[in-house]
Amino acid sequence: MANDPPSYATSATVFQELIAHLANADALADRLGYVDPALRPAFHQHVMMLVALAYVEVFGTRIETPDWVPHIPFYLPWGSPNPDDIYRFVPIDPRGSYRLSGRKGTAPVGLITMRKGGAHLGEINGRTLAEIDLTAVAADASGRFDFVLSAERPAGYAGPWYALHPETASLLYRSRTDDASQSDAVCHIHRQDVAAPPTWPAPEEVARKMAMLTRYAARQAEFLLAYLNGVRARGGDRGFIFDDQSGYGSVIHQRVLMHVFSLDQDEALILESEIPEQVRYWSVQVFDAHFTAVDYVFHQSSLNGAQARLDADGRVRIVVSARDPQVPNWLDTAGWPSAGLLWRWTYASSFPQPRVTRVRHADLPRLLPAGTARIEPAARREALQARASYYQTRGR
Repeated sequence: MANDPPSYATSATVFQELIAHLANADALADRLGYVDPALRPAFHQHVMMLVALAYVEVFGTRIETPDWVPHIPFYLPWGSPNPDDIYRFVPIDPRGSYRLSGRKGTAPVGLITMRKGGAHLGEINGRTLAEIDLTAVAADASGRFDFVLSAERPAGYAGPWYALHPETASLLYRSRTDDASQSDAVCHIHRQDVAAPPTWPAPEEVARKMAMLTRYAARQAEFLLAYLNGVRARGGDRGFIFDDQSGYGSVIHQRVLMHVFSLDQDEALILESEIPEQVRYWSVQVFDAHFTAVDYVFHQSSLNGAQARLDADGRVRIVVSARDPQVPNWLDTAGWPSAGLLWRWTYASSFPQPRVTRVRHADLPRLLPAGTARIEPAARREALQARASYYQTRGR
């Protein structure tokens, strides 16, 4: 009948693209050179992780009524997110008007990043367009802030205001701490120019979002593997190289260095670096063969400036290995024979180039400086439990 509502697509049609993406995952890995059969189960897990992430960002928040949703948390750690960051995502209408309020906390890094792209558009995270440093926004004596973010200052409004970049498609909020004494920034967001629409899902909207979810998951899976191939092609398998991540929503005042490697069980890496005279934050972490952060809650796969110990000469030396070298500055590969390292210098006066030396595990005692502290198994267990307790309190 002419007045009948349009029929909704069958499940076979709605899920067809997603099913095809999952079925073609192995072909993607083969095409990009990830042919090691031992890595295939982990890659399948990686593919499903990206689908789960896409659901959260496509269906979990709406552009009409944005609400921060988890972005690269510890259980969806694609792209090697910083273990010390809490990340949140919202889709944005650049024509909209938004009120952001909250508490600054004491974290050394708190940022609102305006970005292009986003899962809700079926696109990978896009270029950093602008940034708001929450540690520098106006606040009252208790650290509470309140400002408007919009394309133009609202008529008659005289309070704190920030310009919304006209190409903004999403906001990324991050709060970064480096020890348990610091408190994270808290930020609320409310759209001011539209009312909350009904939540009953319109058929065409569900179909559109399913298409965006699948497109994003497929593009992200290919992008991450190709990205690591690019790191190798630029010499990242020989030492740390500068990696410009500004095109993917990275912090503006941050320099990122990357290195990819393979180690046997009886091998280790010694990392050595100077520390900038002034630096708000620095860290180094292990990521796996698919550019996913290695579990940092139950494994010491990351160290920041507050956690690492400096040697008497003011430099930092870190051992990377699958076996515990019984030194405090250990980065655990958690059994990954092929992995990578990501080093961050944030708000730093200089950007030292860390050195990498591949050694036999048995040679570590003579190659590390005399007086390097040792940590016995019982103390390591205690330290790992304290670490897990700390990271379990954040970003859940």
